[in-house]
Amino acid sequence: MRRWLPLLCLLPGCFSDPPDDTLADSEVAGTGTGGDDAGDGSGLPTSAESTAGTDTGGLDDESSATSGSDAESSTGEAPLCGDGVVDMGEHCDGADPPGAACLDDCRISCLEPFEDCDGIPVNGCEVDTITDPNNCGACGRVCAIGICEESACAPVAVAQGIGFGPTRIARDADTLVFDESGFGGIFAWEIGADEPTTLVEDDLTGVFRRFAIAQGHVYWLDGNMGAVQRAPIATGGAEFLFAIEDGGAPVATDDGVFFPSWRTVDLSQVSDLLRIATDTPSESEAVVAERPGLICQVVEAGGRLVFSTTVFDDPVQSVDLDEGGAPTSHAALPQDACNRPLFGVGPSIYFYGRAVPGGPFGLVSHNIGNGTSTLLIQEPTFDAIGDYYVSAHGIVIDVDDEIRLYDLTGGDPIVIGAKTEGSIGRYVDDELVAWTELEDNTWTLLVAERP
Repeated sequence: MRRWLPLLCLLPGCFSDPPDDTLADSEVAGTGTGGDDAGDGSGLPTSAESTAGTDTGGLDDESSATSGSDAESSTGEAPLCGDGVVDMGEHCDGADPPGAACLDDCRISCLEPFEDCDGIPVNGCEVDTITDPNNCGACGRVCAIGICEESACAPVAVAQGIGFGPTRIARDADTLVFDESGFGGIFAWEIGADEPTTLVEDDLTGVFRRFAIAQGHVYWLDGNMGAVQRAPIATGGAEFLFAIEDGGAPVATDDGVFFPSWRTVDLSQVSDLLRIATDTPSESEAVVAERPGLICQVVEAGGRLVFSTTVFDDPVQSVDLDEGGAPTSHAALPQDACNRPLFGVGPSIYFYGRAVPGGPFGLVSHNIGNGTSTLLIQEPTFDAIGDYYVSAHGIVIDVDDEIRLYDLTGGDPIVIGAKTEGSIGRYVDDELVAWTELEDNTWTLLVAERP
């Protein structure tokens, strides 16, 4: 019988219950077997409680959560901030990186005006946003003209000359094209280049009345030669197109390039409005024929060609671009319409004058379709408004001693420069603003980022 006693002791109830402290250790360790009732009155922990009690090896929750990431060194241990060694997961450790301060948690803090634009904290805050033209004032803000001063894209002096400066500035892709009044040169400036290139020499253009750009070419009328000419913007060099007695400033639209042409019939001056196609520029057709007086300016507005003339009682007329026909008269501009720059944007023309007879002077918009006129910018004092330019991107205008940028409603003015006596030539688009400054009979063409 003695041999069977050990086996009998394996049966339930053979020994008494273990002491309480032994049972507590078993519960904490989670070694008991409670079946489906575990953690539900059995005295054993649930799976959540068991996880919460897992030993983390002395790391806090954040370190544990980032185990295996760059928060640990190559040895698998957490980096020790303050030991003077920049371990993996640390931005710095003691020494300040360029343009930054090293904080107590071994992270960097950029010092003004520096920014961490490359997203690599180890090399610090590497960009000075005061002067960096690719990160001017903020990461990724690029100055198209390549000059950043005091965290703002600064104007650049593109060219200088003698006289009153360009009569027209226009843009073709990444190139600004401008002329030199009184001399006849036409120039192109690739945005950001050190200096402009000469498209056409002075002696080839003679006296011309502005120019128009279409399909990568610049078109103009040479008053000395009595000819319409053009030159490719990429390479320059004048090309004769056809003879013309005299005429006004051309305009380019999607339908071609239009030239006002003047001639004498029965001792009276009459005008034709000629159209040439860019693919066959040596051939022209008359859109308007033998109108009395001189057609001096032409713009497109509301699907019509609008032109000003020297006829005092009929200064502004228009013709439908598609249907042609007899011109329509518009009682919009004053009698000296040819002496005031005329611009067309959308359904309206823009000019200096009065919105209503006897009303104040200023910059006016006139809707060609419904015939209504609106005073956009009122002249604050007598002769306070000077040269102006209007495009779909806004209005650049001289008011008193300032060159201002307005939206097309005449609101939200921004001062972009100082007005100089007699300077002419303006330009604005969605990226750039250009204007001239005149001093001691010397003009300077300035180009700046649009504010």
